[in-house]
Amino acid sequence: MRSAAILAALALPALTTAARAFTVTPVFNNGDSQTWNATEESVIQTAINNWTNTLSNSLSNQNIVINFNFVNAGASYLAQWNGSTSNVPNGTSLYPWSPYVSDVVNINEYWMTLRDPSTGAGYNYTLTLSPTAPGATNWDGLTAVTHELGHALGFSTLYSDDSGNSKAGNKYADLTSASNGQEYFDQLDGGLNVQLHSTTDIVHVADSSDLMAASLPPATRKSISITDMQMLSLAYGYDLTVPAGASYSTNALDCSNLIVNGSLQITSTTAARQSDSVLLYTTGFSVGSAGLFDMTNHDMILANGLSLSQVANLIKSGRNGGAWTGATGITTTTAQGTSSTGLGYATAGSLKISTFDELQVHPNDVLIKYTYNGDANLDGSVDIKDLQILANNWQSTGATWATGDFNGDGIVDIRDLQAIANNWQSGSSSNSAMLLPDFSTVAAPEPCAALLATGLAPAMLLRRRLHRR
Repeated sequence: MRSAAILAALALPALTTAARAFTVTPVFNNGDSQTWNATEESVIQTAINNWTNTLSNSLSNQNIVINFNFVNAGASYLAQWNGSTSNVPNGTSLYPWSPYVSDVVNINEYWMTLRDPSTGAGYNYTLTLSPTAPGATNWDGLTAVTHELGHALGFSTLYSDDSGNSKAGNKYADLTSASNGQEYFDQLDGGLNVQLHSTTDIVHVADSSDLMAASLPPATRKSISITDMQMLSLAYGYDLTVPAGASYSTNALDCSNLIVNGSLQITSTTAARQSDSVLLYTTGFSVGSAGLFDMTNHDMILANGLSLSQVANLIKSGRNGGAWTGATGITTTTAQGTSSTGLGYATAGSLKISTFDELQVHPNDVLIKYTYNGDANLDGSVDIKDLQILANNWQSTGATWATGDFNGDGIVDIRDLQAIANNWQSGSSSNSAMLLPDFSTVAAPEPCAALLATGLAPAMLLRRRLHRR
């Protein structure tokens, strides 16, 4: 049996001693002093919905039955999940929805009524199962139950893996590691790097503001964080959904399939460009019609989910004419207020590359990069190679970023040449002093085409002046 509890946290010292692919069915059992009423049952259902609206899996008809019990456990925990297994066939890999798992969430009725002051610290605090926010002397039952459901759905070392990995073949624990006396989850360059509560308590996170922290202060209501969702996705393969109307922000993305129907922002990074630390990882990705995904200054590899044309349309929507203020699509708020950077995109095959930001890629992978406008080959700089790409595709229609269309209008023309001119040698380590002229006042493209066809010799660029036709 495994158990995990959320403890009461006071101003005083803490007291210790989806349609989804799976559903959670609650069973309500009365206690000695507490009987379930409709309001309390609705709070449990809200907690369930909070998880099933954000997590799903690829399997069908998976139902998790959880018994919710009122128990008197004295001055100890607020609520506690207990999970156990039985009749597990040899070699079976367990998941939270496996039929061999039994789940119980105990809610401590001791805290649900006022106590005599002689009972000690916290006597005037109560646990309430209410849809409204908790008062100053109340612990929030909705948060407590949502927390315990997090344990049932995977913040646990109960669910074994038949892979035989290092930590007793455990799906969750296999992703934890110790460093400098602290325990972390997904400690990698570009990983989530979540500090856990302690080396002996890895099923809670160290961040006291997170839902999955080990204790709950009074007058506090917490929500499921995008980090909580990603941790479960990595351990058990859950698909993640940012629901319509919801808004999340996170400093890393490392998960299974991600569906953005609301708003998701990845906070900007100071990591070295062209390194895997700036990469966002997901095995599948899609953005709904009302969804907005803000990459800020990160890069991304899409191995599944969206085609190149779909990515182009989503970026065009987020770009919003170059202001990067679109209400939907894929955007970068880092590029707001500047005309020098944006989001470039291409397939690895079209660029003839096998690595991107230090990570191996396959020809059909779609790459998205925060980079300089004019960086056609997504190498992080604007140079002669990009100019040659633009020359090769001059005046072409149906163009993409990788063929020289940097403003998303489908045509390679003077505007795209101006983008290269504006950012010439940006991101480059070259000492070349080649100078490109300003084409912003040139109306007709033919002279530019003639120059491009010659390979744009440096001397010609310096000497030849373009005239309005």
